Amino acid sequence: MKQSLDTIITLLSSIDSNLKGLTGSNAPAPKPAEVTTHEVVKDSAIESELKNTQLMLLHSEKMASLGSMAAGVAHELNNPLAWILSNFQIIGEKYIRNLKEFFDLIDEYPDGPDFREFLSRERKRLKIDFMLEDIVNMLQESTEGALKMRKIVEGLRSFARAEGDDFIEAAMSDIVDNALSIAFNQVKYVANIHKEYQSIPPAIVVPSQLSQVYLNLIINAVQAIKPTLNKATRPMGNLWLRIKSDEENAIVEVTDDGSGISPQNISRIFDPFFTTKVVGEGTGLGLHIVYNIVQKHNGNITVDSKEGEGTTFRVSVPLIHKESGEENG
Repeated sequence: MKQSLDTIITLLSSIDSNLKGLTGSNAPAPKPAEVTTHEVVKDSAIESELKNTQLMLLHSEKMASLGSMAAGVAHELNNPLAWILSNFQIIGEKYIRNLKEFFDLIDEYPDGPDFREFLSRERKRLKIDFMLEDIVNMLQESTEGALKMRKIVEGLRSFARAEGDDFIEAAMSDIVDNALSIAFNQVKYVANIHKEYQSIPPAIVVPSQLSQVYLNLIINAVQAIKPTLNKATRPMGNLWLRIKSDEENAIVEVTDDGSGISPQNISRIFDPFFTTKVVGEGTGLGLHIVYNIVQKHNGNITVDSKEGEGTTFRVSVPLIHKESGEENG
């Protein structure tokens, strides 16, 4: 991660130097007619380099998020996997053996007037009815565990998918739930989750990018709640996830009842490299990247916070994507 950030900072410095070379204070700004082909090509190269750098920033922050949650995701996958392995071990090593014994006894016992009594006695001894009922429950539990694992993996795949500019139709509830499934192991020990999802139309978005937006906001909420917890008086905080819409926009709100943001910091939270965390615990890029992704969607992000009470981030994106400039056309 450090190497990636060093590379990004070097690229940003290079771009800054190039921009200063084009608009240096010691030389007068060229008139429109005096702009050379060389300068146009150079400007285009800088723009391309800046775009590549932004993608690197996005990817680096995404990998950092995944890295910080790797243990939690592994735990979330391990739990249902443990159920499945335990269930199949009991079914395979005990129940199948007892069923085989029961059927062998049926085959070996001679037909006669006491056969039905014998069958009933052995059925009780081997607990056949209990086993059959338990097998059904175990298979149902294993299926639920497998579906939970699939949901987590799908969330990871959606989140880690290579970035592109393709806007597609997606349900906002799926995107928010994907982000929540990735962060769930961090959330469940810190906050009670309250979902308030209204039924809204699908939006035209880049799902993996918006998933990163909501994941960052959820993690920030968890980090804001943690310092306020007390085993005796406040063992758990609260996290609200709201989905709604107006006539043109899909709106997602992430609210916590954590420590809140101080007035002197709230105007800076979207600035690159700004962080209130101790060195080594945050890059200061998370909310800056969140802001840029929302801007790319021609959306808007606002924050309402009271120190000591909590914070609400409100993200709105158009239900129908419009290219930059199209809205003004």
